[in-house]
Amino acid sequence: MKWWVYSDGLVCGPYAPDTLARRPSFTRESLVYLDGEVDGRWMSAGAVGALRAVIEGRPFPPDPTLDDVADHRRLAERLSELESAARRQAADMRDFGVRESLLKAELSRKELALRELDRRLAATSSQMAAFGALETGLRAVMDSLRGQDAEVKALEIRMAAFAAEVEGDVTRADAAASETARLAARTVEEARQAVARSLETAETALAAAEQVRLEAEADAESARRRALAAAERRIKAAMPKAKGAKRPRPPMPPGELGLPEITPVEPPTL
Repeated sequence: MKWWVYSDGLVCGPYAPDTLARRPSFTRESLVYLDGEVDGRWMSAGAVGALRAVIEGRPFPPDPTLDDVADHRRLAERLSELESAARRQAADMRDFGVRESLLKAELSRKELALRELDRRLAATSSQMAAFGALETGLRAVMDSLRGQDAEVKALEIRMAAFAAEVEGDVTRADAAASETARLAARTVEEARQAVARSLETAETALAAAEQVRLEAEADAESARRRALAAAERRIKAAMPKAKGAKRPRPPMPPGELGLPEITPVEPPTL
């Protein structure tokens, strides 16, 4: 059987046990893995009986072989790679130092921010407690409002009934007002017609009174003239005849002759 060996950061092999015994770097602590195993595991060479016997039974260091030379070449290359890696790691360590300083500064800022956050969290907790009390008060108010909801609904029902009643009263009042307006319009029309008839009657009466006045004035003037003529005749008959002609006397007023006074007749006023 052959074994894989982990040496100097490399996996080499597989080698037979006698070949492994000639490798100077192969010791009891070397990690080996049995070739062909699928679910095997790495173990120390001292834990394998065959390899332990090979290691303990070699009297002197074996002569180097071509495999040993190849291993040494690979080891030298590996050492060169390790040196380059060490230099890179040193540069990385310096970078890590700078980054560590930056991280420490960032950590300090984070700690300050964390303290500020704790302070804000404490203030927020106080506010949450106040909000809890406010929520309790609001719930109490909501419960009170729910209790008043039934009263509001009953009031709405009463208001709706009252509105319907008022609407009915308004409708009846509108009908009564319409009827009153119709009757008033008819009354006004009848009064207007009556006034028109009265005016027509008054105009007729005025015309008749004016005719009566004119006739009375004509009759009075005619009676006055007849009375004057009769009076003149009586005067002439009563006067003695004189030798010479005398100046005729002016006519006497009707009152002195025993005649009625002439009074103008005014038309009646309606």
